[in-house]
This record gives sequence, structure tokens and C-alpha cells, in this order.
Amino acid sequence: MKLFILMQGKQVCEMAGVDESLKRLSSEGVLTGYQALPYYGSAAEIGWPATWEKALEQIRHMQADVVFLQYFHGPIPDPTGFIETVKQLPSRPTVVTSSGDGFGRFTRRPPASLQIASRLSDLTFATQMGGVARDLVRGGARRMTLMPNGYCQVRFNTDLDPAQHDPEFDVVMIGNHWRNLNPTHFMFYARMQRYRQVAALFKRYGKRFGLFGQGWQGVPGAQGPIPYDQQVAVMRRARVVVGAFPHSAMDYYTSDRAQITMRSGIPYVEFYMPRTEKLFLDGEHWHLVRNIRGMLAQCDRLLGLGDAERLALGARAAAHMVAGHSQYHRSRLMVEIIGQVRKAGLAGTPTPLPRFDFFAPDIAREREWPHAALGWN
Repeated sequence: MKLFILMQGKQVCEMAGVDESLKRLSSEGVLTGYQALPYYGSAAEIGWPATWEKALEQIRHMQADVVFLQYFHGPIPDPTGFIETVKQLPSRPTVVTSSGDGFGRFTRRPPASLQIASRLSDLTFATQMGGVARDLVRGGARRMTLMPNGYCQVRFNTDLDPAQHDPEFDVVMIGNHWRNLNPTHFMFYARMQRYRQVAALFKRYGKRFGLFGQGWQGVPGAQGPIPYDQQVAVMRRARVVVGAFPHSAMDYYTSDRAQITMRSGIPYVEFYMPRTEKLFLDGEHWHLVRNIRGMLAQCDRLLGLGDAERLALGARAAAHMVAGHSQYHRSRLMVEIIGQVRKAGLAGTPTPLPRFDFFAPDIAREREWPHAALGWN
């Protein structure tokens, strides 16, 4: 399979884990060709019309079997002409779209670029399902398929050394505080919940609470923003990490910070969202809570453990991430599913439902298909 990816970002290095994954799959013989074009960088340099033409030239030259539109939900002009031209090429490429952000049904709805791309694609991967995914299917999207985030195995590939763990904070929270003044918008609610989290954590832990991210200037505990690749180093300055309240309440949704935190080896307290308990084991891989009172109680419980017991808990979660939840694992599964869709499409036969390998142990996969794989029939 020869795969061409219109990659989100200005440079390939911004997607280091995905790039390394696809190169590894090429070295393993799973892919027979791989090329990437970072579309924001190209558009800034030569404009969107020329970017579409540049992509088509590369697709034609490599005779791509698959054209992958990665995280296609930013300030992107109408891709209809580009996608329709791709589908008419002699190699008959399978067109795939992915979505990585949290959206809502009535506010912060998926942008036109994602709606159009998912409608014209053969397959769409998404980090959230629920009502947003159902709306996209009703709008014409085919094969909406859950694909949770993975952690970047290039940036976050080291294990925590317990002997070197000397935390300066009891609790750390990493998350931005975006300005949103629309009280009907879910992000407004999420913003208020994050502020309540921070106030409660500082009240309980004082200077032993560290807050990292943008938009918190003047807020007690604020340490300022950090580079993306420094997240794990910051998490390891704490005994417990608390996840910032999510920006979406759709099924299965988490940002990639959930997987990154579990990879860090520090116990992780996260707010429950629908069906997220199907992804990882509550109390083993992460510690789910329903409200701020529960958050504080869970932090207190984890802090009350001995250092060895708490770090052993974090180490088990980290080992689980390494075993199956990196961007390499997600890329390998996506390529497998794409291959099945392409094979069935070329043969004119029904496509089997995808083989999911990312659910928590003992979760019955067949019970998740109605929620995690929409528009497959």
C-alpha cells in the first residue's frame, strides 16, 4: 500500500510520532510507499490552490493507493475539487479523513472542511463519537470510526526512574484557559469548570499545586505555558497529575494528554466523559472522577499512598501505554483498517467491521461497534 498524507502542521517534525510510525511501517513492509505534505506550511508558502496542485502531483507520481487527510478541521478552504480529482486518478486512491479535536452538536460544530471531507471520503477516523459522529453520518459521511489518540513515542519514550523521582509538587495540572464569553457554548462551561478546578486545587494544596498552560496569568499556582515536548518532564515534577476538564462531552473523547500522562508514570486523575471507561481501566490505568469533590478525594487518596505503591501504580499504567497506545500502534491499526476498506471497495464486496485493539482489557468489542463504528453498512 502506498500512502500519501496531507499532514496537519507547518512542518513534518510537528507530527514526529506519526512520521516515525509511517516510516517504521514502510520498513516493516506494511507500506510500500509513504510521502507527506504538511498542508499549513505549504499553504503559507505557496497558497491553497498551488498546495492542492502540489499534492496532486505527488499523488500521481507515487501512484498512491491511499490519500489521507489528517486532522482536516482547521482554516481549510473547500476541498471538494481536490478530493473529487483524487478519486478520478488512475490508481483509484482510497480517501481517508481524520478528526482529532473535540466538537459539539450545537456549538463548536465541526467546520465545513471536516464535514465536506468526511462526506467525500471512504473512511473517517475520529477521536470522539456520539452525537457529532451521528450528525456527520446523517450528512453523508461513511464509515465513521473511533480512533483514540496515542502518545508520541518519539517525544515521550523514556521511563520514569523511581530513584530519581524527587517531586516539588503534590499535584500538577496542565491545560490552557481559553477566553470564551458565550454562555451557551460548551467551551464556556469547560472554561468555568477548569477555573473551579484550579481554585479548589490551590485551596487544598497551596504551593504544592503547580498549574501549567496558557491564559492563567495572575491565577494562584500558575507556572506559565510549557512546550509540547516538555509535558512529561513537568508531570514527573509531581506526585499526582490532574487532567484539565475536557472541551468535549462526546463519547470516548480525550485529548492526547491523557495517553501522554499515563505514559509519564505518574498516577492520573481525569474527569469522566461518556464511554471513556471503555478505553482504560478505572483505578488501574487512570482514576476517573465525576466532579470537583471527587477530584480532590481521589488526589488525597493517591497522595496518601506510600511513594513506592503510588509509583508502582503509575508504572503499570505506563507499561500499558507502551504495550499498545502509542502513535505507532494507532497508525498500524489505521493502515490495517484502510487496507480492508480498499480491498473490499475494489472487489465490490462488503467491508467487515474494524478490528479494534485499543479498548480496555475484558471490554466486549462487539458491544462497542454500535457506538464506535457508524455508517459501515
